[in-house]
Amino acid sequence: MKPHLFRGLISLSVALNVLGVIGAVALVEKKGGLSWLDRQVPRVLVAMQAEQIRSGFPSTTLSVYGQLSVGPDDIVLLGDDLLAYGEWHELFGDPRAKNRAIVGDDTHTMLKRLEQIVGGGPRHVVVSCGSNNIRSRIPYAQTAAEYAQIVAMLASQSGDTDIWLLPVLPVNKRLYRRWVAPDVPYMHRPGRKDVEALNGVIRALAVNRPRVHFVDLRELVDPAGELRQEYTLDGLHLNGEGFQRVAMRLRHELPRNR
Repeated sequence: MKPHLFRGLISLSVALNVLGVIGAVALVEKKGGLSWLDRQVPRVLVAMQAEQIRSGFPSTTLSVYGQLSVGPDDIVLLGDDLLAYGEWHELFGDPRAKNRAIVGDDTHTMLKRLEQIVGGGPRHVVVSCGSNNIRSRIPYAQTAAEYAQIVAMLASQSGDTDIWLLPVLPVNKRLYRRWVAPDVPYMHRPGRKDVEALNGVIRALAVNRPRVHFVDLRELVDPAGELRQEYTLDGLHLNGEGFQRVAMRLRHELPRNR
């Protein structure tokens, strides 16, 4: 390449980079300056984290669970955000209650780690899954098929286990708009029809299966079909009182088959 042509390409590259920087600065200023940029960085990181979970990125929580055993007397809480924050051994008042839930889990990622649970042959498995499928716009047919696989695998490979299926809970729209939507605007808010359709699938999986049970949590939902505000802080996740209500319901249900 001739020297003058090479210098010309370098100059053009530098000019384009400068224009790109100027354009980016102008965009940030137009959107609200550094305060706007500060709000965007966490959103990008959350989106990257969700994608990493689905792509098999190493999970610290999963690696911890891999070091812990599951036995035939245990009550395993297998699920997503609905269960992940709960201190279930304390909520149950039972050391056999073991939390195996992971924030951000969906039916696909749960299937990939199910062998760890099945191998222990626990007495009870409480399953909560599907909410992240809706929020990530995973096709409904895929969600239904993978949920059915989860139940089938537990039932066939851990035959002495009672399986307790929790419904997907709706959001509280007012609190959701205030606390979740501004920070994660790209996340699809689960609508009432989405939730009811998926809960219909979950409920049907317990039909004619004596060791599979659907747990009704309607006391957490108000007459408008939304998550009651006393059980959530952000409109999406349960608060301490919400976890207590779920634990009370499960303590009422599980003794029937212990």
